[in-house]
Amino acid sequence: MEQSAQSALKFGRYEVIRLLGQGAMGKVYLALDPVLKRQVAIKVMGVDSLLDHARHEEYLKRFALEAQASARLSHPSIVAVYDAGEEQGLPWIAFEYIDGERLEDLLRREGPLPIESALAIGRDIASALHHAHSHHIVHRDIKPGNMLFDKKTITWKLADFGVVKAPFSGLTQEGKVLGSPGYMSPEQIDGTEVDARSDLFSLGVVMYEMLAGVHPFTRDSIPSTLFATLNGTHTPLRELRHDVPAGLNEAVVRLLAVKSAERIQSAEAFLELLSESDEEQAGTAKAPASAGAAPVIHKASMISVSALAAVCRRHAPAARNGIAKLYAGLRRALAHLRSMTRRLSAMPPNRLRGIVVSCAVALAFAALIHFLVSMHLSPQERRVMADLADDGYRGSPSRLLTMCRQFLRTGNHDEAEDVSEELVHVRRVADRAYVLLGWAQLCDEDYDDASEAFGKAETTAKGTAELRKIRRDIFESLQNALKDGEASRDLIALGAGLLHLDKGKSVNTWTEDKDFWLRWNSVHVLEAAHRKVDMLPVYALDLKYASSARTRSSAAEKLGELKDRRAVPALKEAAQRGFQDPLVSATANAMLEMYYR
Repeated sequence: MEQSAQSALKFGRYEVIRLLGQGAMGKVYLALDPVLKRQVAIKVMGVDSLLDHARHEEYLKRFALEAQASARLSHPSIVAVYDAGEEQGLPWIAFEYIDGERLEDLLRREGPLPIESALAIGRDIASALHHAHSHHIVHRDIKPGNMLFDKKTITWKLADFGVVKAPFSGLTQEGKVLGSPGYMSPEQIDGTEVDARSDLFSLGVVMYEMLAGVHPFTRDSIPSTLFATLNGTHTPLRELRHDVPAGLNEAVVRLLAVKSAERIQSAEAFLELLSESDEEQAGTAKAPASAGAAPVIHKASMISVSALAAVCRRHAPAARNGIAKLYAGLRRALAHLRSMTRRLSAMPPNRLRGIVVSCAVALAFAALIHFLVSMHLSPQERRVMADLADDGYRGSPSRLLTMCRQFLRTGNHDEAEDVSEELVHVRRVADRAYVLLGWAQLCDEDYDDASEAFGKAETTAKGTAELRKIRRDIFESLQNALKDGEASRDLIALGAGLLHLDKGKSVNTWTEDKDFWLRWNSVHVLEAAHRKVDMLPVYALDLKYASSARTRSSAAEKLGELKDRRAVPALKEAAQRGFQDPLVSATANAMLEMYYR
């Protein structure tokens, strides 16, 4: 009865023959294409009535993404997509039907595979990944269950792009654990940025499993498996399989590196290593690494010289054009000067006399002001002011201080530092100049010098008043610095030294900010000043917003150790995340059980 009901099913023009299997995302049917007279596999998304609207929409988008990703790829080792559509509200995708078994079933039946077989499978899948990665598509669910042997072509094929990361996807994927436990890369588990090297880690797990006959990271629970993956805890391959060639063993070790930067960096590079392993298996002698080095270096130097010559040839016309434009500009300036001279000579004598008198009065007034200011300056201070004037910074010391503040508020830190560094030698504005110099050095990340400058400013009443006057500007610059990654000791010390300006109110507020670095750097500033910090909201924010699963899990542990009932709501919320955040969920449950029964 069930068989006849299935045979009556149709998706588009495809007539269902029988059910092949089903999983979390839906069912897969064997169907007939009556037009092209071939069998196809129809993947149909299941509709779970228990799913909330948001989760259902996410599944729909991910299902569509799988169709788009697969359709963009055409490779002998990637299961081809033929068609897609919707039938009575059920989305479906028509795939190439592979008449063969999955690697998962082969491993379950055979255990460790012959080295030649493992190399052949690794080569086919790596070739498929190289093709996908060249289209900026990351599979994110490489595992034996998604690898099928095609009896017709005698090749292994990669299937199921259901959790793919693709450049054309608008689907938000950050903050969620996507993939299969045991095969996910550390960065997938940790919730950090995923790229092609994540697929290579998963391929390394499969290679290890094919050669050793056991999984490197599987433990008795999902959280334990994920922790083992994050820590790279597994038995060395050659302890389990002594006949694995050294080159192949090294390739698998590098694929399984916890840090992505230490892994083999591309599927293409892995394919090259597999070729070398084939040569090792055949006993082919390899040439010394130094052979041919000199010609390569000579070739590189020749390329550099020729490239330099090409640049010179390319930019010579531009240089000639620039000189010609400069010459034309000078000619225009001279013509303008001659024109002004003719105009002045044509003016009536009375008008010309009035202009000359006005200019003379203005010059005399400026000279008088300069004289009055200079009367109060020492010879050394006059030299400082003269040097500043030569550099284009003219005016009284007070006017130059105002100019410095304006520079700092518009982001021109270098000029502010240049001017204030000179003004600290002018006695009557030195204390205020030290404040501006410290601010400029804070903006330029010279934190130790900034602390020294602020300290000198506070030795006088005027300097202290100036520091309090612009404290909002200074705290804004300090806040920006504390947001910019892990703070240095000098920056922490500087922040601690500035706390008294507002009694630590600003920094206390920052300990409850969503920005991770601002939050934690502010904690360190307060601790450096021996101020008490309420850590519960800090850990609660880590538990909710930190991008790293390890950080979230550690925050759950800390909340438990605080033994503060205020932590219970945050821990309960984390405990309910389940498989979406398995590490954190397990840790939160353990803390609730241990400390808050």
